[in-house]
Amino acid sequence: QVDNNQLDAVFVDTYGAVNVMWVSHYGKWQGPVAMTEPGYAVPGTPVALQHQVDNNQLDAVFVDTYGAVNVMWVSHYGKWQGPVAMTEPGYAVPGTPVALQHQVDNNQLDAVFVDTYGAVNVMWVS
Repeated sequence: QVDNNQLDAVFVDTYGAVNVMWVSHYGKWQGPVAMTEPGYAVPGTPVALQHQVDNNQLDAVFVDTYGAVNVMWVSHYGKWQGPVAMTEPGYAVPGTPVALQHQVDNNQLDAVFVDTYGAVNVMWVS
């Protein structure tokens, strides 16, 4: 999550709810805990995870049931926030994978995905 003391796993379950599991230090895995209602995403939708600009915020990006690219985030050791749609519904095929990677350094995080027309798109945050 924020530092090397916790690892988070975010996934969409068989009911279409986005879930989180986590492990701290050398402890046992906790969760899963649903962060959305069932049906929010297509079951098995890939969720991309990456720290935003620094290690203080972890972002989870995925395409929801309506084809909108969404972001959820957690800062420090707080509660997960979102989801917030970053595109209009129908922008991508529901369940489309999203790749997250920092551009040249950690000052910009890029999200890359294919839209409903087959074009490669990029969104970013600095």
